[in-house]
Amino acid sequence: MNLKEIKIKINDANQRLDRFLLKNFPNLSRIAIYKLIRTKDIKVNHKKAEHNYLLKENDVVSIYAKENFLEKKIDLDFAKAKDELEIIYEDSNILVVHKPIGLIVHEDDNHKNDTLQNRIKKYLVKKNEYHPFDESAFVPSLCHRLDLNTSGLIVAAKTANALRIIAEMFKNNDVNRVYKCLTYNRLPKNNDIVYNYMYKANDNTMIVQNFKTKVNKTAITKYQYIGNYKKYFVYDIELLTGRTHQIRAVLNFLHAPIVGEQKYITKDIDKNQNYEYQCLVSYKIKFINVRKYQCEELNYLENKEFKLDHVWFLK
Repeated sequence: MNLKEIKIKINDANQRLDRFLLKNFPNLSRIAIYKLIRTKDIKVNHKKAEHNYLLKENDVVSIYAKENFLEKKIDLDFAKAKDELEIIYEDSNILVVHKPIGLIVHEDDNHKNDTLQNRIKKYLVKKNEYHPFDESAFVPSLCHRLDLNTSGLIVAAKTANALRIIAEMFKNNDVNRVYKCLTYNRLPKNNDIVYNYMYKANDNTMIVQNFKTKVNKTAITKYQYIGNYKKYFVYDIELLTGRTHQIRAVLNFLHAPIVGEQKYITKDIDKNQNYEYQCLVSYKIKFINVRKYQCEELNYLENKEFKLDHVWFLK
């Protein structure tokens, strides 16, 4: 049995003891952590602590367990990522970056190493702001996501506090997200707020309905007609809920599918094969209601807006 002690730094403060341990020691299961806490083999400041104890800066977490349980896997896959990273804004808490089409946000079975998350890690290592060999270092993380073939703005957190609060803000729709898109057909009004319901089918497509059932969830979409582009129609779309594939599925349901979209578009549309990717860009985000999260270090983000100055399909 081995004893390991970790002094909590500011980046790991304000998170639960069990979540901190799960993140830092992948060989320790949740059940094992609860058992070690119950048997007082995990302590905080040399005293018994509950699994939901909120860690504070300078707390000392002591773990008495087998050595193989205490091994921390150091992931260096980010070193293989490309250096390309378009930074829109940066400060000590966050990065706002422009994710290009075709770049996945996190690793999956088909995409390894070169992800947006890994590009950000690599960038911050070069800036000497992320130290992967420091066991207590916070891993820079994305606060939300975009689909593989959707480009646009992504917020990444440099601190645990920023990640926790901004991810919650996106979940609660306290970040305005505005997309620009190109559609084959014109919507019935110049501007409107549309209420639908969505659920995931067995083939992982999202089904849109205009009536409530036990399984579907509310999807609220706001649109604003901007003008014509060639023979198509430009819209600003604001997500008032954040359902999977919401914009693509809802616009198709409203008979105004996105140019270049492949998953939801119906066969009756005369598709333009010159558009390899869907004409959909997350081009503007604005933080609202920041103060209700009672985190003084992030209050400066209140009403702060970030915007792309170019959209690839409007040349």
